[in-house]
Amino acid sequence: MTSGVDWDSDPDFKKIRDQFIESFAEREKALLEAIAAAPASDEQIAKIRLVAHRLAGAAESYGFAALTQVSGALDDWICSGQAKGASELLGQKTAMLARALALARTSRQDPTGLLESAEYKALFR
Repeated sequence: MTSGVDWDSDPDFKKIRDQFIESFAEREKALLEAIAAAPASDEQIAKIRLVAHRLAGAAESYGFAALTQVSGALDDWICSGQAKGASELLGQKTAMLARALALARTSRQDPTGLLESAEYKALFR
């Protein structure tokens, strides 16, 4: 379910959403830095989870339901304990979220098409 707000019709709403979108670059950078060194340490896993968790909690409010789905799936997977000892898969799933952020940031739209990609389905379903 999306927020139902027409973000472009109100300048104040648009400014808030634009600020949220601008935060994607920092989040993407944090994710990519966390997976740069393999194998993933507990600290790196916790950092990835924190970014994914916060994004899952906020993205849909700004009209990014697909971003919520990707970040929520990563957060849930990490919370299940499956990330420990699975650095390669953690890297792939985290890279997918980073890619979703990059798509959303550059297009300024929810990356809904990503959810239908074979890569996403293989990683998260």
